[in-house]
Amino acid sequence: MSRYDDIINLERPKSNHMKMNIKLRAGIFAPFAALTGYKEALLEEEKVMDNKIDISIDKEEEINDKLLNVDLESIYDIVYFKKDVNKDGGKYLTIRKKVRRLDLDNKYIILLGGIKIPFSDIYDIKKVP
Repeated sequence: MSRYDDIINLERPKSNHMKMNIKLRAGIFAPFAALTGYKEALLEEEKVMDNKIDISIDKEEEINDKLLNVDLESIYDIVYFKKDVNKDGGKYLTIRKKVRRLDLDNKYIILLGGIKIPFSDIYDIKKVP
């Protein structure tokens, strides 16, 4: 007598549970990410931040003069400091756009596309020839 002779010809037991949908069953075997957001956190930690440069009074006056003489029909290269929302510091960025208007009350330069840059964050502004 072999080991399974007593059960080999028995009928398979019937389950009291409903059969699971194939898609739901496949979900059981899907990969599991236990550390959701970990990769993004590492990338955020690796970002190198710049500190905002304190500009001299002469440089500030030069920028103010350029802002007062902005031509709304011309394109400008603007170097400005953009503060990072997650860490101390930020980055210096350069953008090339047309100036839509100057908001002198709130001290913003508003570019085409709705980009607003505070006057205090502008490091340099040059008209593109």
